[in-house]
Amino acid sequence: MDEILELQKETLASINEYLGNLIPGMKNAANELSGDFKEDTWEYLRMNMDGFNWVIQAYNGTQEIINADGTVIDNKDIDAKVDKLGTAYKSKDAAAIATSINDDIIPFLEKLKEATASFA
Repeated sequence: MDEILELQKETLASINEYLGNLIPGMKNAANELSGDFKEDTWEYLRMNMDGFNWVIQAYNGTQEIINADGTVIDNKDIDAKVDKLGTAYKSKDAAAIATSINDDIIPFLEKLKEATASFA
């Protein structure tokens, strides 16, 4: 059991470190989708989405530690936000993706970075 807990703590440290790059990347992707389109905007977004998916998977495996002292992050709320982003992403609706990233995903990532800071 202690090995699992240690691995989870290492994962939380990795999440925190990775978010230092992912948060600015997601902000940049949202800016590009909001009108500052570049030739590689969709590829850049895909790379950020891959990173976001890793963060979600890692969060899912460590959420009981993050929420150990009470609900820090509401999973139902996050699930709904991720679904909203996924729907916009699948339809390639640039404006909806940018709005979802700015209104839902960035605040979640910032909260997660704060919640994982003690493990960094």
